[in-house]
Amino acid sequence: MTRSLALLPLLAACSAGDMALTERETGDPLDTATEGDTDGTPDLPAATWVALSGTLLLADGSPDLTASSLTWTYYDGEMAEICTYVAPVATAADLTLPDPALYTWWALTTDDSADDGSCLTRPVELNLGLGAIDGSLAPAMDAAEVDDAAAPYGLYAQVGWEAIDAETPVWIFGLAGTAGAFDGTEPAVGAAPLPDGSYELQPLHLFAVP
Repeated sequence: MTRSLALLPLLAACSAGDMALTERETGDPLDTATEGDTDGTPDLPAATWVALSGTLLLADGSPDLTASSLTWTYYDGEMAEICTYVAPVATAADLTLPDPALYTWWALTTDDSADDGSCLTRPVELNLGLGAIDGSLAPAMDAAEVDDAAAPYGLYAQVGWEAIDAETPVWIFGLAGTAGAFDGTEPAVGAAPLPDGSYELQPLHLFAVP
C-alpha cells in the first residue's frame, strides 16, 4: 500500500540551490565551515529535511549505470541549505512491485568512492520507482504550478535510514519523466515497460531526516 508523503511541498519558484517551502520561510544561507576546522571538512549542522532528485537513463526498462545519478540536498530546520551530495548509481536490482500503481521498482545503490565526507550521511537503503500519479500529489503540484498535462509519472520511494523492512512505507514524493514527456510531445504510458530515455526526478516533497 502506498502512502502520500505527509511532509512539506516545494514551491515552484524555488531554484535548485535555494528551495523554499509553502509552510516555512527560507532561512539565511549557512556558513558551515568553522574556524576550528583542522582537517578541511566543515562542521555541518544537523539536518531536518532532505530532497531527493536525480537523473535515470532507462535502457531496456532498467537504469543505465553509465548515466544515472542521485542527488541528496539537505536543509536545516529553518530551510537553509546545508549541503548537496551527488553520486552515480552503482547498482539497480529489479524488485517485485509493492503496489499496482507502480510500473518500475528498483533497489538502488550509489558509487560513493568519491565521497569526501563534506556532506551528510545518506540512507542505508533506497528503493525507487516510477508509476501512476497519485491524486494526493495534487496540492503539491498546485503549489508548484505544475499542470496535470506536464506531469507524466509519479516518483515513489522507500527510504531506509537503517534498513528497509516490511514496515517501511512506500511514499509518492514527486514526478519523473523525460523532457518530451514533461513538455507533452511524448505521451506517458500506463504500464511497463517505460520508454527508453533520460528521466528527470523532480521532488515535490521533502523527507524528514531522523
